[in-house]
Amino acid sequence: MRAFTHEFIPTLTEAQTATNPVGDAGQTTSGQLQHSKYWAFISYSHKEMDAAKWLHQALERYRVPRRLIGRAGRDGDIPRRLFPVFRDQDELAASSSLPKQIQDALYSSRTLIVVCTPAAAKSKWVDEEIRTYKTIGRGDRILALIVSGEPFASSQGAEELECFPRSLRHVVTAQGEVTAEPAEPLAADIRGRHAQRDLAKLRIIAGVLGLPYDELRQRDRQRRFRQRVLAGVAALTIIAALSATWRTEETRRTHEVTAQTIQSLTNQGQSELLDEQVNKAAALLGEAYRLGGRDTRLRVCWRTL
Repeated sequence: MRAFTHEFIPTLTEAQTATNPVGDAGQTTSGQLQHSKYWAFISYSHKEMDAAKWLHQALERYRVPRRLIGRAGRDGDIPRRLFPVFRDQDELAASSSLPKQIQDALYSSRTLIVVCTPAAAKSKWVDEEIRTYKTIGRGDRILALIVSGEPFASSQGAEELECFPRSLRHVVTAQGEVTAEPAEPLAADIRGRHAQRDLAKLRIIAGVLGLPYDELRQRDRQRRFRQRVLAGVAALTIIAALSATWRTEETRRTHEVTAQTIQSLTNQGQSELLDEQVNKAAALLGEAYRLGGRDTRLRVCWRTL
């Protein structure tokens, strides 16, 4: 397999929250997007349904760290949750243009996230969604999630490995023309180790929120640490409660067994007294007394001796 270099693929870092590195059609201002319906639009080939579904759930289920909630962000106050996120679950029928529902969702989304695979690179509709989003001036709000394949492989003669659609790889004009000028997509990569998914998820979320990745990651770590501490304290509390309950139950059982033993010794001692076996009666009644027996019947039998 031919090796490819990725030095020119920028990752989602602090610099990306303030500038447009792709040079596409004029940017939409943050103020215009504050009241958008969707936090993100997920563009994907339906051959990659599992990856798109994972991303959709990861975004909508993510709880923003408490210390970031309400802080002024790129698109207004930072929310508790990134909800809703748009993901079209139906195959698009053959036609010459995007359906109105898809166009409306694109216009109503703060961010476009492209699930990048060789199938996505060949998809007419994924490319059209990217081109449309760039045409309306939101090229700086496109994030790429690399799932498989190789970015820019086509430029090195390996079309079958290319995972970036044409409109993602190139600058698009305000008239919707895809130029020959290369673009620099902002990318997060989940190929390889499964652990990379968590980091890639945070990179994507930071891009959607317009936050520096390092800050979000630090806040997320702090929250996870606090959660582990609280879970540990809760576990210790439960263990202590169970231990106290066990000790109480053991004490009750011990007292119950002792009471039964005293009663049995008293019964036997009384029986020996009736048979005039004084020495045996004294031994039995004395043991009952030693164990704590103090009831009236035991005292009466003891005095009879």
